[in-house]
Amino acid sequence: GQRYTLSNAGLLFHGLGATLMTGPTMRRLSMSLCATFILAALPGISAAAVPERRVSHTATLLTTGDILVAGGIKEDGTSLNSAELVKTSNGDPTVATGNIDAGVSRASHTATLLTNGCVLIAGGNISLSTTVAPTPTATARIYNPDTGIFSAAAAMGTPRYNHTATLLNDGRVLVCGG
Repeated sequence: GQRYTLSNAGLLFHGLGATLMTGPTMRRLSMSLCATFILAALPGISAAAVPERRVSHTATLLTTGDILVAGGIKEDGTSLNSAELVKTSNGDPTVATGNIDAGVSRASHTATLLTNGCVLIAGGNISLSTTVAPTPTATARIYNPDTGIFSAAAAMGTPRYNHTATLLNDGRVLVCGG
C-alpha cells in the first residue's frame, strides 16, 4: 500500500501490517506514551527502540521499511539536531544517523520521501525557546539511507516552519504554507 510521512500535520501511513498515526493531539500525551503508541503498532518493535523522545519532529517510512525520525524538541524543551533510524526490517535497535545540519537544530520541518529513496528535510523552526520569537529557516538537507549521511540541498526561496511538502508525480517537491 501507499506510505506517507508522519509529521505534525497528523498524516498516517499503511505498511508493515499496521496503520500509524500522529498529530497535534499526540502533544497532549507524554512523549513516552507517544513513542510507545507509535512503535507498539509495529510488529517486533518496542518503545525502547527510540532513544530520544521528541515532539515537532518527523518520522518517515523508508523504502526498506525502516523509519527515519528527525529533529524535534526534547522533553526538557531543548531542540534536537539529531536523527535516528528505527530498524524495523531486522529488529535491530535504533541507529543514530548523526546530525541533520551542523550546529542547527530544527523542529516543525518537513520530511519528504523522494522517488530515489532519499529523504528531503526542509525548513523548520531553528529558534526553539519560549522567550524568543520563532525563526524559520529556508535550508534543506537530503538524507541518503544507503550511506546514512545528510548532505546539503538547495534552499527554499522563503524560510518556513509548520508548512507542508508534497512529492509531485514528476519528482519535484511542492512546499506550501507555514
